[in-house]
Amino acid sequence: MSWTFAQNADAEEVQAFLQQREWECASLTGRLKHGAAVRIPAAATARLALRRENGAIRQVLYMSKNGFLIPYLPGLAPMDAEEALALREIFFAAGGTLTILVGLTRYTEIFALWTNLRPMVSLDYYLMKADTLPPQENFAEAPRLEIRRAREKDFRALYPLQEAYEREELLINQSDFDSDKTRKELKLMLRNHLVYCASCGATIIAKGGTNARGFTCDQIGGVFTLPEFRGRKVARLLMRRLLCAIFAESKMACLFVKKRNLPALRLYGSLGFRIVENYRISYF
Repeated sequence: MSWTFAQNADAEEVQAFLQQREWECASLTGRLKHGAAVRIPAAATARLALRRENGAIRQVLYMSKNGFLIPYLPGLAPMDAEEALALREIFFAAGGTLTILVGLTRYTEIFALWTNLRPMVSLDYYLMKADTLPPQENFAEAPRLEIRRAREKDFRALYPLQEAYEREELLINQSDFDSDKTRKELKLMLRNHLVYCASCGATIIAKGGTNARGFTCDQIGGVFTLPEFRGRKVARLLMRRLLCAIFAESKMACLFVKKRNLPALRLYGSLGFRIVENYRISYF
């Protein structure tokens, strides 16, 4: 029941394991996927740990050097002392740095409990997934929109929306906003992900896209509409276009949404998403 660090030879088996229920771990597969296969990360950037039972992978733990952790721990009992010790040992062998813990709530709880680490704050979400779109609707009240895939040339117009999204949805303290980091990540997103934007006239008023692209499932994030255009079906029309692009690749879609965000829950429910799990992000 020990943990070991993954080697390049484990890549194919890791991929097969994660693909079984990829909507539960799209953030993880999105970090490991390179082309059509998993690439085991270099130790200088991140460590991937595996726990096997009877020779088969049963759990996976992703640990980046800057302390971003994703535990994927199906089947672990919550109070097994031997497992707790093994999990602590592999965590500290990888450097023992923890800043953000992301994943299904029950797995983040197990990790925090067994490593005896207490978060500064935790945010709770519903994990939702969809694999088909409901029938198209007509919205007479929607503004005249151009909805299209965003490209790198749209960076300047999209940056204010990305900053507003992060300040509204992600930041615990507004002083933590890092403009350089946001700029870098937005450029990478426009280069590597499906990002769609909605324009009214010459102004981009809404955006949304994938933030993790897996083998069978794409994770959606960063959905944001300027406040003055909310309640006018803009996000629903944009999301339909994004979902059509995802489903055209024979994938399903997943996302996580704050449990108290009732407008977003209604929106995603109307687009065919259903709640499948509890999801948590903890900050240390």
